[in-house]
Amino acid sequence: MVLYGGNGTGKSSITDAWEWLTSGKIGHLAREGAEETSYPHMRAKAGATYVEVEFARADLGTIRLTFDPKRVRIPRATGNLARLRQLVSQPCHVRHGDLTRFVLMTKAERYDALATLMGFVPQMEYQKGLRRVAERLAEDLKAQIALYRDVKRRHDAHFANKPGEEFTPYELLVRRCTAHGVACDGKPESVEAAGVQLKQLVIEDKNARVLAAVRGIRGSLNAVTVPAGVPAKIKAVREPVGELKALQSAEREKVLRIPLLQAAGTLLEKVPASGLCPLCGRPFEGDLKQHVAAELAELQRLNALLERVRLAKEVLRLGLVDNVAESPVVIPEGYVPPPDLKDALDRFQSKLTAWKASLGSARDLLVFDTSALTDELVASLKAAEAGVELAHQGLLSAKKDAVAALDTLAAALEKDPQRKKLVEDNEFVVTGLGLLNELDAAKEKGGRIRRIHDRFAELVQRFVARALDDVNGRFKQISGKVTDYFTLLEKDTPGIGAPTLKLDQAQDRSVVLEVVFQGTPVSPAYRYLSESQLNSFGLAVSLAAATHFNPDFPFLILDDVVISCDAYKRPKVIDLLETHLKHAQVLLMTHDRSWRDSLHTRLPTWNRLDFVRYELGVGPVCEPGRDSYTRIEEDLSRDDPEAASSRFARYLEDAAQEIGEALEIDIKYNRRGEYTLEPLLTAIRVRLERKLGASHPLTAEMVRVTDDNAYRNWCIHCKNPASPITSPEIGTVVANWKAAEARFRCPDCNTVVKYDDGKFRCRCGKTVLEKSKE
Repeated sequence: MVLYGGNGTGKSSITDAWEWLTSGKIGHLAREGAEETSYPHMRAKAGATYVEVEFARADLGTIRLTFDPKRVRIPRATGNLARLRQLVSQPCHVRHGDLTRFVLMTKAERYDALATLMGFVPQMEYQKGLRRVAERLAEDLKAQIALYRDVKRRHDAHFANKPGEEFTPYELLVRRCTAHGVACDGKPESVEAAGVQLKQLVIEDKNARVLAAVRGIRGSLNAVTVPAGVPAKIKAVREPVGELKALQSAEREKVLRIPLLQAAGTLLEKVPASGLCPLCGRPFEGDLKQHVAAELAELQRLNALLERVRLAKEVLRLGLVDNVAESPVVIPEGYVPPPDLKDALDRFQSKLTAWKASLGSARDLLVFDTSALTDELVASLKAAEAGVELAHQGLLSAKKDAVAALDTLAAALEKDPQRKKLVEDNEFVVTGLGLLNELDAAKEKGGRIRRIHDRFAELVQRFVARALDDVNGRFKQISGKVTDYFTLLEKDTPGIGAPTLKLDQAQDRSVVLEVVFQGTPVSPAYRYLSESQLNSFGLAVSLAAATHFNPDFPFLILDDVVISCDAYKRPKVIDLLETHLKHAQVLLMTHDRSWRDSLHTRLPTWNRLDFVRYELGVGPVCEPGRDSYTRIEEDLSRDDPEAASSRFARYLEDAAQEIGEALEIDIKYNRRGEYTLEPLLTAIRVRLERKLGASHPLTAEMVRVTDDNAYRNWCIHCKNPASPITSPEIGTVVANWKAAEARFRCPDCNTVVKYDDGKFRCRCGKTVLEKSKE
């Protein structure tokens, strides 16, 4: 069937509907973000968005897919939908947009598109998954290598030999252990046991225990953080309280009225003006709103001071939060500090208690009534400010003295060279054993990850190689068809042939188009092919894949696939349909009027349907497809010669150009650019007279029609007639040309005869026109 309709009449919706039925998705909409919720018609009611197809096959019958607004991604299916999708395993619809995308795709995108066309999507998806896992393994291996290098760096730094020495790590550990009378033979197990004994010596050392206690006390003391800035926060409360107190005696009543006036202002904004006071209901002369605003303005300073006091109290309240424990300094059990240290720690604890008490006193002052401030409150705040500052400084001084006492005691203990050497050697052995174990673990884990990584990479490469072989094998299955289709479409393009899809072995998902150009393989084909030629490539691959990989379902939808085709190539598409796709049922859509007329002429047995227009709420308004002759006859039956002549002029120009090209006519150059049909038709007649002779029936027919006065007048003046053209005149012209045109076409293949070595032959060879023998 040829389905003709202008843009926007609903043709492509059929393609979308078919794609939804066979795959559950509309790919080109999804790429633009229009998901399933975009499928229903904007005025469709519940259950009114569906696709229904009646199949001739008994095992399919009628299948319907209905959009479910409650589960937009899971439509309701009736009929044997699973069987249909099994038969239509690969797409059998081709849009012009698909061909354009195929041309402009990256190598990886083209690979994915071919995966869909040729049915190796599972391998492709699995391959992507394998690559993702391989990348994760590579990242793990890289991270483990970095970890190993870091451990190795620390290991080498720890076991570095002095100049002139070449001791192994275990020999260095043995030297440290035996220096303190701990027996060790250098074996890993022996070194581990010696390390335990060395640590025990450190624990049992009296000075070491005291030093550990001192360091513990110092750590707990350092953890005490005394917050600063509390006196400044008390001052921030005291100063506005003092200012407010100074104003309080003169404007005490105003202070009390501030909340009332604010509430009145809010109320007046909400109620309409009535001349009555909204508070007491009595008449009020003047603007009550203005009066309240003026009163509040006078109290602005008082209000600002009140707000300042409120905010300062909140800041001070947060600053007085005490998070320090009552006794933060922890003295280990069994340890008795020397007198100097004990005095310093007791003094710190006493200053801490005084500091906490000063905070409590300041906290108690935060509860006061701003409407009844006293001199005693101001004095108390000032005293609290000084008290907190004094307590803070005393606490800091006591902490500093205690830390100094601890540091002095620790320094004295650390001066013992024997104890110092014991501690250093123990730390060296403990750290060294840890580094040896850490290095062995990193090496073992790294080796395990590398073995897994290498083995998995090998498996991935083998799978990729098998997948590439599979892809190559699948393409080889259709390569013959692709070559035949492309060669037919581009047979008038000199020097182009042998199209190939090449897989880039260096990349997982990469397809490159290759053609033979002037005898030399060219890859990528973009270097020499035009967009139209690349579209031919894409169309050849799409048609070959659709017919080959759906062997039990020979059905094709071709949606405006000739938009980018040159005029000379469009007949080749018809040749392709007639030559290679006779076995398939084809729904061919177009919005091109000339292309429609060519299809009607070349494919007279095909069904025809026109989408006249699209009406909202109705959809496409259809009528049976009619060719130009039928439409001209309808114009004449309505006695509308102007419409008939205009329509016939367009048709005749296309038909005469097609015949002229086939006959290889010559036309005189017209520098004025005023083109009429007369030069074209005259050139056809002259060409026939030269090649077939004046007595040939076709030549005689062309002479008769071109010499007819009505015909000549119409041809010359069809665009700007000197006098009105009548319906009978146009009817005669149309009938004469229709009879003449029929002689140019073969009744079997419906193609125009072409000049070939002194004769005119049709494509099938059954119609041959040659010079009459006299």
